[in-house]
Amino acid sequence: MRDLLIKSLGRLFSTMGIYVTMFVLFMVSTLIVTTEASVGISRAYTGAETLRHILIGMSNMVYLKLPLAILVSGAMFADSTFQKELTSKFSRTKIYLSHLVLSSALGIIFTVTFTVWSVALSTSLRGLGSISQGFWLEMFSIFGVQIIILLALSALATFLVYAFKRTSIVVGMYFALLIAPRLMNMRELDIAYNMVLTAQVPTLYLYQIFQILSLGAGIIVFTTLFGIMLFKLSAYKLNAIAIVHMIYCLVAYVLKNLVFGKPQQNQAL
Repeated sequence: MRDLLIKSLGRLFSTMGIYVTMFVLFMVSTLIVTTEASVGISRAYTGAETLRHILIGMSNMVYLKLPLAILVSGAMFADSTFQKELTSKFSRTKIYLSHLVLSSALGIIFTVTFTVWSVALSTSLRGLGSISQGFWLEMFSIFGVQIIILLALSALATFLVYAFKRTSIVVGMYFALLIAPRLMNMRELDIAYNMVLTAQVPTLYLYQIFQILSLGAGIIVFTTLFGIMLFKLSAYKLNAIAIVHMIYCLVAYVLKNLVFGKPQQNQAL
């Protein structure tokens, strides 16, 4: 898989998209820190305050995960020659996992870089500020839980790119899946809401932290398994929509007959 990762990474950095993403990320970070009135900030923050507010607003990273997944995985579907070259040398499982690992790793690296740069810039301008006892432990515990949600977003974005391939459909499905739980008042499945909730990790109950981690882990496992299955089935020229419909019917059957179905009582002869 190392050769596959190197090949995908080399192709990724040969395009302008990744550099534009990096430039925009650094510009946004710089503008937020240097402009006191930006994004509703009423006063200038110190380094420690900047770090806390970045973690509180980590849900904004949902906008970063999708472009990275499209840049990493979308290039393969945009170039049929490159796709044939990869599928002839590597298994489809390795290709999918390599893109997932690369997209997830870049997402974490960009997030950490954005955070470190913002805090360093804010500290150089206004100082680190006062730090309470246990501050760093609290910050690391919050970010540790947030990493699971960030990885889940990468897994979801990669799955959608492989399932639908067209950028317009992928973007629409991505945001529809993020918004749908909120519209249906299902906060337990609302990724953005749970990301905001992670900023309160030190004050949350253990079962709430478990729910957040379970949501992230569930998304990672579900999308990875079905993403690999879809990519393998696509070798047989099956339509993605037909495959998704088939999966829906299977899940619906399992839920109806095994989860919510009532056991039948044996009738006396």
